[in-house]
Amino acid sequence: MQKLERHSPRFWYMTPVAETDRPILGVVVGDTHTLLIDAGNSESHTNALLDALAENGLARPTIVALTHWHWDHIFGLSALPWTVSIASVETKNKMERLLPYEWDDASLDERVASGIEIPFCADAIRLEFGEARTMRVVMPTLTFDDSLTLDLGGVHVMLKHVGGDHSPDAVVAYIPEEKVLFLGDAL
Repeated sequence: MQKLERHSPRFWYMTPVAETDRPILGVVVGDTHTLLIDAGNSESHTNALLDALAENGLARPTIVALTHWHWDHIFGLSALPWTVSIASVETKNKMERLLPYEWDDASLDERVASGIEIPFCADAIRLEFGEARTMRVVMPTLTFDDSLTLDLGGVHVMLKHVGGDHSPDAVVAYIPEEKVLFLGDAL
């Protein structure tokens, strides 16, 4: 079962679920804005986070920063229409490649057979979404090239493109006031 954990006064995170490839989601609570780091792998994942925030008396996010383009970090963005979403230019370019994809079993199997998709992700998508795969790729509102600093009111988040062996578009988030470095899947 996923839980929202408090790491420090302004940084919270939601624990992952390996079976359906739900990654850790970060939350930075500022005086004027709340930042969600990564959007989750589905609307269900994102809604679970929103419920946990409400249960803890925390404001829902007004900004979302994506650490990279993989499905498990972006498919929940459609559950956050009121937010400003931020990604690196490279992440946006990779996300655009997903727009024409279909997500039914035959399409997933075809992409696995051709090496575009890995079996683990195809299986996790089937488990997370079941038969009704209505996910849609929502493009980020804003992009940046190398780095971007956000002032959330009393706390800052520095987004930095670092690349990495997992995905060349990987971005990390550093919260200096909390001494937290959120790596996403950069390693």
